[in-house]
Amino acid sequence: MQYEVDLTVPAGNGWAGVVQKGQRFRISNLDGKQAVETHFYSADNHAERCPQAGAVAAVQSGELGPGARLSTDTGMPLMQVASDGATFVQRHYLELVAENDTLVVISNCPTWTHACRTRNGEDGQAQEFQPVRLLLWNP
Repeated sequence: MQYEVDLTVPAGNGWAGVVQKGQRFRISNLDGKQAVETHFYSADNHAERCPQAGAVAAVQSGELGPGARLSTDTGMPLMQVASDGATFVQRHYLELVAENDTLVVISNCPTWTHACRTRNGEDGQAQEFQPVRLLLWNP
């Protein structure tokens, strides 16, 4: 498969780019424990955006599974979840299909006090953040 974007984003860094209508975009946890802050905007009008509070609530409630739509606050669909690589406890990846041209802005754990710090050490202490992999392609 030929990827337009195949990028590893180190901890503390970010990425922004446009996912064109019909393209697929995947965010992968390389060790299965990382979280990223992700924002979605209409590529044509940045005032049209997916409300962050709604997206976070959908993730926390488990409603962000295959078929779920991420829409702007005015109802314009931006992305649809194609698959989520979820196990019982963790989401290893989230694959999305753009329903409209979408500006995606990602921060791989924007602050060192963010809740996505892993606690995988034997002593339960917070470990360093992990990189994530981003893939973008035409189906």
